[in-house]
Amino acid sequence: MKVSIPLNDLDKAIMAFQRSQAALPDLLRHLCAGNLWALTP
Repeated sequence: MKVSIPLNDLDKAIMAFQRSQAALPDLLRHLCAGNLWALTP
C-alpha cells in the first residue's frame, strides 16, 4: 500500500522543475517566499 504524503507548493515546484527547466521561475519564487533558502549557482 502506498502512503500518500501531502505536498505543499514548494514540493510541487521542485517536482515540476525536475520535469522541465521552464518551471525554474516558479521554483525560485517559492524558495524566496519560504523559510528555506538554498545556494544556487
